[in-house]
Amino acid sequence: MFLVDTLTAKRVRGGATTVRHASRSLTNELVDIADIPEAAWRSLAARAIEPNTFYEPTWLRAVSRHARDYRNAKALLAWDGPQKTRLLGLMPVWTAWRALRLPVPMFVAWQPYVPLRTPLLDKAMPEAAAHGLIDAVGAACA
Repeated sequence: MFLVDTLTAKRVRGGATTVRHASRSLTNELVDIADIPEAAWRSLAARAIEPNTFYEPTWLRAVSRHARDYRNAKALLAWDGPQKTRLLGLMPVWTAWRALRLPVPMFVAWQPYVPLRTPLLDKAMPEAAAHGLIDAVGAACA
């Protein structure tokens, strides 16, 4: 499910609107928390537009591996392209069935123990990161 072919960010400066387009060459995926490359994940956490300590590798991996009711979580990832050189966005998720017992093909942001569910978005490209995560949901639910 692709909502648009280009990412568009509007900036308003002194009454004028500047429209910037980014290429839609992003790569997205749904993976197990344990399979996220740690160096890329740590780098994203360090440069996130809004930090979330609960979405850093040390915490999420430990909970996903050891907390009985929270094992085997997944994450939506948005990468800068097919080479996956820069991780742009990360959001841990569960299926709606597992989280809410709803039999629908959708995901719910996952975070055990605390209510903070702010995804990690690269502060240099937050719009691209957000669109990449949205596209990852569409691809995983298709």
